[in-house]
Amino acid sequence: MSIAAAKSAYSYFCSEQHAQRRSDSGSMGDRMREIAEAWRELDASARAKYDKLAEKDRARFDRESADRDRAALEEQARKRADQHNGGLGARRCKQQREESDYDSDDDDDESEDSEDSDSEDS
Repeated sequence: MSIAAAKSAYSYFCSEQHAQRRSDSGSMGDRMREIAEAWRELDASARAKYDKLAEKDRARFDRESADRDRAALEEQARKRADQHNGGLGARRCKQQREESDYDSDDDDDESEDSEDSDSEDS
């Protein structure tokens, strides 16, 4: 799952300025220079709006990253468990249980045989 990178305050400012300046004639390079100059001249109170947007987007990015990382760790643990159980997952576990059931049945037969032999010895 791909997560969109967190946008900076400057990115939000640029997006807004591009939307406002679309009708301006001139090249994209000229427009970018004008926007960069406007950003440098922006006072702290005007930048606060963009800083807040960037902060919210960073929180979104951190939350989505943590969710992705948690899911990846769970998947990794599941794969390790499958590998530990013979690489076949639940099916392999079921086979192992069935085999152990057969083994315990054999043990019962052996104990009955030993009881029979004990009674014959008497």
